[in-house]
Amino acid sequence: MATIRAFKSRLLTLKKKTEEVAATSIQKTRSNLVSLNREQMLEGKRRDGKDISPSYFEDPWFKSVESAKAYSDWKDSITPNSKRKKGVPNLFIIGTFHNSITIDVTGESIKFNSDFYAAADIERKFTGMIYSLNVEKRTVYVREFLRPEFMTNVRFELML
Repeated sequence: MATIRAFKSRLLTLKKKTEEVAATSIQKTRSNLVSLNREQMLEGKRRDGKDISPSYFEDPWFKSVESAKAYSDWKDSITPNSKRKKGVPNLFIIGTFHNSITIDVTGESIKFNSDFYAAADIERKFTGMIYSLNVEKRTVYVREFLRPEFMTNVRFELML
């Protein structure tokens, strides 16, 4: 049976290791983080909660309103999502870009990456706000994935 002194010692050690435990927890739940980011993109949302822009109707690539509407209608047919407004991009056609998204966790830093050949162009065109989670998705991530993993790791550290 652990003594109070031993428990206090483990708590003090945990206090020093909190950043490491947090990083480990994020590392273990990184697939959930990436999945929620993809889901957010499919809903046409950026990390600040605003719609991904430019919309098809604002994009100078389309030479007419009719061509923008036709493309928007086609996108809605192949990737229907009631949370995405008409004309808002979701950066998905066959999934290559979405499937290329990964994250690196280093200390307190989380960096989203993509090795898709056109990722830099996509990031530039859509203002670099496509990676990371908005408040809604971040709340889901913390509540459903990160907090339970963090608490498991804390319990483990306290049992050592």
